[in-house]
Amino acid sequence: MKLKSLAVRALSVSIFLSNTQAMSQTTIPVLQSQSAIQNVLASRSLLKAGSNIFETNHLMKLYSERNFEPIWIRNGLKTEFVEAYKLMVNQLSLKHGLISSDYYNSEIDSYLNSLNSENTVAAELLLSNLYLRLASDLSDGRIEPTTIDNDVRFKKRIFTDYRILAQALSAQPSMMAPIVETLAPEHVYYKNTLEILATLNLIKSQGGYKSIVNPKVNLKLNSKHTVVQTLRERVIQHGYNLSGSGQVYDQELSNAIQEIQKENGYLVNSDLLADSGVWTIFGVSVDARILQTQATLEKLRWLPKKLEPNMIFVNTNATEMKVYENNQVIKSMSTINGRALRRTPMMQTWLTHVVLNTTWTATDSVILQDKLPEIQKDINFLKKIRMHIIDNSSGVEVDPATLDWKNNSRSIARKHSFVMDPGPKNALGVYKFPMSADKNTYGSNSDDIFMHFTDDPSLFSKNNRHLSSGCVRLSEAKWFAEYLLKNNLQYTPEYIDSVISKGTLGEVFQSNIRVKLPPEEFRAVYTVPLTVEKTATGHVRFMKDHYLHDRRISATALSLPGRSDQFSKKLNSTAVGTGRLMVSGTAGANQYYSQVVAQKCSEPESMINPRTSMQKLNRKCSAPVKFELNTAQNLEAGSYILGFENTIYPGFVNINSGGSVQIDLQKISVPASMSKEKNIKAYRDLGSLVEQKKIYFQQFYSGQNLFRETIRSYGDLSLAGLGDVDIATSSTYNFCSENNLNNLVLAKDIREHALFVCETMNGAQAMMDMADLYRFQSNGTYQEATVDYPGDIFPKRYLRTLVSAPMRATDFISVMPGHYRFSTETKTSDRINALTIAESYPAGQRRFVKSRLNTINTNEFSESDVQALTESGSDPSLKTTPQALVMGHCQTATVWRTDQRSYCIQDSQEGCDRTKSAMCEEIKLDLRFRK
Repeated sequence: MKLKSLAVRALSVSIFLSNTQAMSQTTIPVLQSQSAIQNVLASRSLLKAGSNIFETNHLMKLYSERNFEPIWIRNGLKTEFVEAYKLMVNQLSLKHGLISSDYYNSEIDSYLNSLNSENTVAAELLLSNLYLRLASDLSDGRIEPTTIDNDVRFKKRIFTDYRILAQALSAQPSMMAPIVETLAPEHVYYKNTLEILATLNLIKSQGGYKSIVNPKVNLKLNSKHTVVQTLRERVIQHGYNLSGSGQVYDQELSNAIQEIQKENGYLVNSDLLADSGVWTIFGVSVDARILQTQATLEKLRWLPKKLEPNMIFVNTNATEMKVYENNQVIKSMSTINGRALRRTPMMQTWLTHVVLNTTWTATDSVILQDKLPEIQKDINFLKKIRMHIIDNSSGVEVDPATLDWKNNSRSIARKHSFVMDPGPKNALGVYKFPMSADKNTYGSNSDDIFMHFTDDPSLFSKNNRHLSSGCVRLSEAKWFAEYLLKNNLQYTPEYIDSVISKGTLGEVFQSNIRVKLPPEEFRAVYTVPLTVEKTATGHVRFMKDHYLHDRRISATALSLPGRSDQFSKKLNSTAVGTGRLMVSGTAGANQYYSQVVAQKCSEPESMINPRTSMQKLNRKCSAPVKFELNTAQNLEAGSYILGFENTIYPGFVNINSGGSVQIDLQKISVPASMSKEKNIKAYRDLGSLVEQKKIYFQQFYSGQNLFRETIRSYGDLSLAGLGDVDIATSSTYNFCSENNLNNLVLAKDIREHALFVCETMNGAQAMMDMADLYRFQSNGTYQEATVDYPGDIFPKRYLRTLVSAPMRATDFISVMPGHYRFSTETKTSDRINALTIAESYPAGQRRFVKSRLNTINTNEFSESDVQALTESGSDPSLKTTPQALVMGHCQTATVWRTDQRSYCIQDSQEGCDRTKSAMCEEIKLDLRFRK
């Protein structure tokens, strides 16, 4: 007990100290007045209690609503709100698909069960922080939506409902949960999904879904089979009320199965066939369905709390659209939505006008991927489909026969517009419904996504309707146009029919007739990929996660391991084959983690998956160890990645058996030019190659970040505490080794880019081989190219990596050697060079993997090759100068790479001069095909 009490004391005291050296000399008074809370919150922007790290700005807003009166502890004793809070956490977490340990855990108990003069304030503020986290997560979701996918247009709202939380604490403790729950979304989609989750939790408590095995035979109507009784019980668990019994596949059971088939897009048949998709639905466990439903609730929390009573809702997973009036569905219709690699963005827009007889301007990706093969087969193809080529610079129409489609197709696509005449054969049909990003304008959205009809209505009869390039095709566009214009006295259904193009020869018509809706008739449009939904009959349906949002949400927001520190136990002093490591320095006042992290790694091995013939990089790293500054730590002999407070040592630190190593942190002060600035933040300068190499280094050897990171309210990546979502963990790239991209049905450019990313990752033989996966910005942000099923490339976005919480001009920070910057809202410092030692990365020459589909490019040339040839001189047998040799290579190279970039060489005049490389198209992270 004594040891536990001492541990709690050290953890609790640490949140109030200006520097860690004063820990043994500082005592916190008993919480007796409002001023104690106010003083603590006003003294720091960030606090740390145990493994919890939290900000003070939202706590200040909560307590200011209560005149800074304590909530959970009075006169050293727990109030009755503590037990009410614990009960609320369990109730709301289960009901709303949250993780209860995020809001109350054993560490909190250790505080509350051992209250004393030194941990009372820590316990009070820590519990209030978790109370706020529960409220914010319930209201606005767990994670920043844009980190899931670059096609998610919702952003996490800033929580502001502090008054409601204060009211919940002013009422009876039993009323706290009902009041807090009012923060949850109120719209019908969220409420319906809560009902589905409640049913799934009940089924789980009763032992889960009834296990059923496909008998691999066709169950004909009124036939008898032993599996029928189990099948009936399973259908009842799916929400259907069936009165029959026995082993006969009767009409009642067949009707229920047919409804399930219809709602899920499977072939509807009175007989249950052995290959019916229904067997797939029934093969999923209740735990998997609960996780799927929890992910759906997270997405629904990103939407506004209340949805408009008159709105348009498109479920892009179900490929269906519903029209609402006064919160009631008045019309449902089938849609065609973006395929997995050109998906329809998740967003809210506004329908403000209707366009009749629309033309269509194709994107360059559509031209290159969809039209180019037809053009190369028949130069008159564009004429046959009534598409014109317009030179972007002159606005003059160009004859397709005058262009070099075989060798210059990409340049043609970029420099020209491809416009198709209106009519029934137009790709958009004759009805177009632009979707404005602004409810007050008649504009469009940044993705240029809109609704329209189609030139091929037969596609609406397909089960899988993820076929478009991102836009939403409507099966009943004519009805929709007439519905939107029902109050327009001129555009009656008869008049609309008279003006639209019929596609007849010599027809005269007006193109792009724009009919504006009055502002009071604007319609909010939501395009959301839901995989769990109630059907029109009130039953539940579970759909395929076409856009992989559920998978990424589950891995980020619903993963328990990602919420806690994954550190190994420290070695004792008697361990065999150990050395000693000490990191010396003093943590700054606003460096709150203040511990060293070391991870032992050896050279990774490249392995081949025999099933897919794809390579996989097998990394060999132990779990990280953490220890205190200025304390010698016993470590197994080996090479270590070393970090402190989000900063990384530039290379391996080698520990020898019986040896001792000391690393000194570098102290950096705020520049004098920022002496009058406020809220100063220090971050790693990822615009420098020094810091970029650290990213490559960690990714190649460890495959993950050394520190867990989360997004703070001030909008940067900061160290994560217990319960915080770790959004910075690198992708595993498992897809790259588990799937053979050559066998996937993908457009050539897409497969080419996916192969490029996968082979860069898994074919790496040195850390600099990772360079092509990243794009760094001068402001400290960067992107990482990732690949997911089915060959989908998307850039994973990282914010600036902070090495200190917002600080004052008189503060300092201690960091590992490297490059850093300070910034405020208006000013950024020059680069600060704290690289006082030589970088100690293992030697390894960069190896360039193939960068074109099914082709090993032996004619790639790097900047280092240029330097090596120039310095060493050429082979005498070549009878040429080094510079001539260099230029010869550059002129014929199809790919030119520097240490940081990969360029496609299209013009021999560009040579190898780095200053001219900007003229060349950059290969990595080329996502234009997604548009």
